Amino acid sequence: MRVIRIGRSSQNDFPINDPYVGRFHCQIMQHDNGQYTLSDLGSSNGTYVNGIRVSGQTVLNPNDVVRIGNTTLPWRMYFESGSGGGWQNPSYQPNPAYTPTPERGRNWFVVFYLILSLIGAVFTAVFQIITTVEAAELLDYFGIASPFITFLFMAVGSILMIVGSILLLAWRKSGYWLNFAGSALWLVMSIWLLIFAVNFYSERLTIIAICTISSAIATPLILWAILQISKNGVRCWKWLR
Repeated sequence: MRVIRIGRSSQNDFPINDPYVGRFHCQIMQHDNGQYTLSDLGSSNGTYVNGIRVSGQTVLNPNDVVRIGNTTLPWRMYFESGSGGGWQNPSYQPNPAYTPTPERGRNWFVVFYLILSLIGAVFTAVFQIITTVEAAELLDYFGIASPFITFLFMAVGSILMIVGSILLLAWRKSGYWLNFAGSALWLVMSIWLLIFAVNFYSERLTIIAICTISSAIATPLILWAILQISKNGVRCWKWLR
């Protein structure tokens, strides 16, 4: 039995220079009885035989057309040629009815930023919760619950950002919108806190409110800018599911 792996990585037996192909996309086995079988290796865009997406191990007939990404594979010639040779990048005319998406890659700078965002959101949530408890002491002095309620909602915003950062690391677009919602909650509550701090001449609360307003505005903007960084010629934003 002979097995060949096909994908975008140079570590494959037959590398394919196609951004819509996974690093290790599929494999084809030639069995001792002369039968060929095809298996997808968990690719994002899938493997197609005669236009039908395959799952599991699929038997290949001599005239079957195998397509991955935007490439049609001369799969029998792979076994006959014995090496990549001129078959590494066969030409292919895309089918208008088929719209693949670029294989999701991992730009490590973006991943590093998302990890930092998650760590920052965790620390911020802890800080907001502690501050909420401290703000409760102001009730006796000011006779008003505004600081406590404000910090409580800001803590909720931080928790939303924690969940959003986790989802972004899983490459889900909902993670960005949760970060955006958390920042919006921060912004509204910090503006209210600033008004309260100015009215009661609280320098400490004023500084906290101004810093939080700046962070609430900058966080989604910086995150959006980071997601514009490309991988395989495609912006990270496009990879989000």
